[in-house]
Amino acid sequence: PDDERLRLDRAYLKVDRLRLKALLREKHAATGVQLLEGYAPAAAIAPNLFDGGLVHDASGSTLTVKASGGGGGGDVRVRAKLVVDATGFESKLTVRESPAAGGLWKELAPGYQIAYGMCVDVAGDKLAPYDASAMTLFDYRTDHLVGSDLLADAEERPSFVYVMPSGEGGCDGCGASVFFEETSLVGRGERRLEFETLKQRLIKRLAFHGITYGEASVREEEYCYIPMGGQLPDRTQRVVPIGGAANTVHPATGYQLCRMLASSTGVAAALSAELSKGDGFDPDAAAAAAHASLWP
Repeated sequence: PDDERLRLDRAYLKVDRLRLKALLREKHAATGVQLLEGYAPAAAIAPNLFDGGLVHDASGSTLTVKASGGGGGGDVRVRAKLVVDATGFESKLTVRESPAAGGLWKELAPGYQIAYGMCVDVAGDKLAPYDASAMTLFDYRTDHLVGSDLLADAEERPSFVYVMPSGEGGCDGCGASVFFEETSLVGRGERRLEFETLKQRLIKRLAFHGITYGEASVREEEYCYIPMGGQLPDRTQRVVPIGGAANTVHPATGYQLCRMLASSTGVAAALSAELSKGDGFDPDAAAAAAHASLWP
């Protein structure tokens, strides 16, 4: 009901992914980082053991990077003192700890947060029942689905909408620029929702409330697929995971970026301290220090 709301007097923000990526690229260019376009074909079969493409030795690691277009002509062998894995939740380089090491008596498969979002310029000033001056975090109502064949599924596999106004739209006659995202907080197995289902629910929700927008204003479409829970990285491995590969996602909310950015400082400091030892550098000690910083 509209009169049953919990208001939190706190700031909320949405990261501009394109600007963040551009900023990182600028920092790379300024510090002489070389970017190789391709992929690493290696896959871990045990801690520090791979099916090919990555080999550790006493002084570092050798990684094969295959050209994106396929074929062997553009393959590059990269020599590194240490490998940092930022390939995300579905990493093939990072090994997870056993259930026993994580205090579990059996393996617990992760649930998944699935979401479809889009940023649009709302037509006119019609945004009700949402507040144009505030972020709506959880709207689980299903009144927009009453009388449709989607209602039973929404009650069995619920989803909510985020509504985040972010200033004026970019066209004449537009109201606010608003980010809408229909989200399944967590689902496992048959309860895991699909992108198309979430998109249908969102479109019906907006139409029910009379919120309209021009199709040409649709931008920043977002398809989120976030594993929730799961095992932490095995701390005995030489590969140092960061971000999704390190499972730094919050198991109850799905938030990950702030935790990743916060942890990167400690990981970088741990690696820098080891690398500064020059000829006394030990890749195993460096990896252990990074793992300890990441998950104390």
